[in-house]
Amino acid sequence: MNNIPLDNKNDEIGGLSRSICEISEMLTKSMEDERRMVCNIAHDLRTPVTSIQGYAQLLEQNEDLSIHSREQVEIIRRKSEQLSAQIAELLEY
Repeated sequence: MNNIPLDNKNDEIGGLSRSICEISEMLTKSMEDERRMVCNIAHDLRTPVTSIQGYAQLLEQNEDLSIHSREQVEIIRRKSEQLSAQIAELLEY
């Protein structure tokens, strides 16, 4: 239970105090559920982005790529880094 002092009287103030405490507990649980959901989503996004970054690094090492292909790999690398930064921001949220 929260650290909200309860008025245990059976009058309107006591009822209001209990209602406020219940609402506070529901909000706390809701915020914790939201935090857990955001962490799960960020983790689920981070895994494939890390793979994309790894494949882009491997492609960059290929000396047989045309200039056009190198430009495309650079775009993939840059966009995946941006997405990775956005995921990190999501975790900070």
